[in-house]
Amino acid sequence: MKRLRKIRYRLEHLGLRAGLRLIHLIPTRISCALAGMIADIAYLLLAKRREVAIENIRLGDIAETHRAASRIARASFRHFGVLVVEGLKAESVITEENWEEFIDYAGVPNDVHQVMNDPKAGVILTTANFGNWEVAAQVLSYMKPLVAIARRMNNPYTDNLIQTRKTGHRFRMIPKHSASGARLLEVLRNGEILAMLIDQHAPRRGSVIEFLGRPASTHASAGLLHLRSGAPICFGYCVRTGPMRYRMESSPLIIHESSGDRRQSAAIIMKDITDRLERVIRAHPEQYLWSHRRWRTPISTRESEIAIHQELATSPQD
Repeated sequence: MKRLRKIRYRLEHLGLRAGLRLIHLIPTRISCALAGMIADIAYLLLAKRREVAIENIRLGDIAETHRAASRIARASFRHFGVLVVEGLKAESVITEENWEEFIDYAGVPNDVHQVMNDPKAGVILTTANFGNWEVAAQVLSYMKPLVAIARRMNNPYTDNLIQTRKTGHRFRMIPKHSASGARLLEVLRNGEILAMLIDQHAPRRGSVIEFLGRPASTHASAGLLHLRSGAPICFGYCVRTGPMRYRMESSPLIIHESSGDRRQSAAIIMKDITDRLERVIRAHPEQYLWSHRRWRTPISTRESEIAIHQELATSPQD
């Protein structure tokens, strides 16, 4: 069984390398059109993902009818097919010298600009599976080193290839299983950007926060890190406006004082950020990843705040 898995991993790795070469050879508009066609096929074949997406859109009160929800779900599949292609192309097309030709950065407030230009100031960037977060991370890493928390891929060959491609832009990843509180605090003390997705289900360590009108177990790490470190938070996102064209926007810096109960204070912070995310999703629902199971059985905050959350919530201030 292990030998068969290793062979499968090798074949997947070779397929990915071949696909990457093909993507860079084909013009952007053609490769994006192909990605859209493949996404349409995936929408038809991946019945479970399709139904999860449609159900989420209905649960979030984004569409009134099943037909309208289906249209948004299909557009979301197409968007993420194109996102993959453009994200890969961006690594060689968008550079530190020309990124302003592709990115409209006018929607970023002055206080965020100041933090980005201060090499000693760490900042917690909260974002979501929306728009093109890969391109945003690449461009932000030109301004300040960026560290993202990500789940490692099951295929070690593919994972190593992806990790290697990221290191060229001062953009590195920390695997979820090794993202200790101490390690994340060190990133902020080094004056780097710590990028965190806030829209993933937190199976054991989340705070129950209303998202699109329904309770959702939400990772509270960003709020706890802010209270522990004093590093400001901003909520940012990257809207796709056309082929290889994007608009980056963010909230002003978010700074909260602790009420004395860090867990409660962190939940208030995450509710603030979640509300901002809701408004962006309602404005551009086709650019959100609806096919993941966001709403699951809620769990109590008392039982769920463990590991990194417990470490950050109980450790003394510097």
